[in-house]
Formats: sequence, structure tokens, C-alpha cells
Amino acid sequence: KPAIFSCISDIALALGRDFERYFGIVMKILGQASATAINTKVEDEDDYDLVEHMNKLREGILEAYTGILQGMKGFKPELFVPHLNELLSLIVNVQPVSYTHLTLPTKRI
Repeated sequence: KPAIFSCISDIALALGRDFERYFGIVMKILGQASATAINTKVEDEDDYDLVEHMNKLREGILEAYTGILQGMKGFKPELFVPHLNELLSLIVNVQPVSYTHLTLPTKRI
């Protein structure tokens, strides 16, 4: 579930430099989740559940990366270097879903 990535962010922020102990496995999980978020294309923009799930997944992953970077700020930045490609690929491939084809119902009073 995408919400777990928000928890990872909070844990990384709380642990700070002590997060290094978990860094490797968490980055592996984030890399796999990033690949899923990049490779899963929403063919039908009317599938609102899938669109929402993918947006939450991408948001959660980016939030986790942010929390880890902030939590480990200034501490061994070289640890993050091997994972930059995954993060940058996710950022580059995140494309907002257009809802311009939708019409909102109007309510007359």
C-alpha cells in the first residue's frame, strides 16, 4: 500500500543518522516500487481507482526519498549516489494525468 512509504519517510526523519542501518534494504524496496510506478501505464484515464492508486504510489515514493534525504542530511551523502538514477527516473517519468476531458455536474438551485 502506498501509505507505507509515508511511514518510511517519518521513520527516516525520526532516526536521522541512525537510519543508515536500514538504508540498503529500504532503498532496494524504493527502487522496486519506483520501477513499478514508472512501468505501470494508465491506459484508461477513466479508471479512477487505478489513477488514484498510481498517483498515491508515486507521491508516497517521492515522500520516502525526501524523508530519507532530510533525515540523513549531511551524513554520508555518498550512500545515496547509487540510487540517484532510480529517483531521477521516477521524477522524469511522473506525468500528471489530465482530467480536462471530464465535465463537472452543475447543480441548479
